Amino acid sequence: MREPVFERLDELDGSRPVRTYRHWERDDHLLRLLAPAAAAVLGVAAVWIVMAFWIWPSSTVLVSPLATQVPITLDVHIDPELSEVDAEARAIPGTIVAAVSDGSMSMPTTGRRREPVEFARGRITLRNRTREAVVAPRNTRVRTQPGTSFLTDAEVLVPPTVEIVGQTVPGEATVSVTAENPGTAGNVRALAIVAVDGPAAETLDVFNSQPITGAAEREIALVSQRDIDELDRVLLERLQSAAVEELRRDRPEQHTLVVWSPEAGNPEVVRKDFSADVDQLAAVLQLDLEVRASGTLFANDDLEQIIVDGLASDGADVEFDEIHVLRTEILDESFGRLHMRIEAVGESVAKLDTDAIRGALAGASLDDGAVALNRLSQVAAWRVSHDPPDTENFPRWGWRIDVQVTEPTAIPAG
Repeated sequence: MREPVFERLDELDGSRPVRTYRHWERDDHLLRLLAPAAAAVLGVAAVWIVMAFWIWPSSTVLVSPLATQVPITLDVHIDPELSEVDAEARAIPGTIVAAVSDGSMSMPTTGRRREPVEFARGRITLRNRTREAVVAPRNTRVRTQPGTSFLTDAEVLVPPTVEIVGQTVPGEATVSVTAENPGTAGNVRALAIVAVDGPAAETLDVFNSQPITGAAEREIALVSQRDIDELDRVLLERLQSAAVEELRRDRPEQHTLVVWSPEAGNPEVVRKDFSADVDQLAAVLQLDLEVRASGTLFANDDLEQIIVDGLASDGADVEFDEIHVLRTEILDESFGRLHMRIEAVGESVAKLDTDAIRGALAGASLDDGAVALNRLSQVAAWRVSHDPPDTENFPRWGWRIDVQVTEPTAIPAG
């Protein structure tokens, strides 16, 4: 196929330019034949390059740089009234923060007590010892030998004792009685009631021919001191944890939060309301509580500055890459001011030249490579893996050696 092409030609005719066009055709047949061949060659080359990348041997070297640690123990003061670090006094600024948490909690009460719910009732017989009729008024008290008392429910006339054909016949009358106090103590056996109290005792005797019954008791729930203490403890711990969690959640980055101890009055109880007091009848006890948790914030950079100054004062003349705080102890605290003992280490990490390591290993035998790695004073530990595993030497091409720097290995100074 021929493609027509028009070409513009500009010529001069004397002093006047003349524009003309020339028409010709271009043959693209050869180009169309060569293009697929070129693409095939490039594709095969790409495949060989990818295959060679995976076939050629490679090595991975993990090196851990040497980290020298210098320990230090020093006392630091955190003072909310400071605005900047006082290196000489080893004091840094602090910020007092607080969070309030409130909530309610209920729990069944554990106090128990038996409570009477009914009065014992029955009938008694009053016997007149005199020759004259006796009137026993309502609420005449009679009792058992142990002292359980009953009151007559009505006024009763007790006839006199009389003689009939030489026989003495006592005058008797029966009346219903009710126990003076509720409870099962009023349930007594027959003939348990033996005495009359008051003026009637001079003329009347008493007995019950049948048991007195009907009294009952029930178990009731009430608040015990243990309920108060347990509910207070559990809810206080829960709300304190919530308040402290809020303090930690709001803590700025690169700051340390020290929550005040219970000795410093933390947490502070803002409001406490129990639904019942000790020994009050209640099946469920509820507590509404509001607490405030407080703490002191300080910047980690300020503390590191004090530690670095302390290390320099102790004679350390190296530049530290990291400061690690190992342990803190609060020696004293008062209104947000903290006196803390800090145990820390300054860590200086050796710098590794991965290109130099790669160059030293390229083409070396495994033994020579190990010697080269062991000679590097900046390397504390190393590990090598090869692909394929049975490779007898490091790759000749340095770019096939992957040197990776891992976490440093720390050793104490000296």
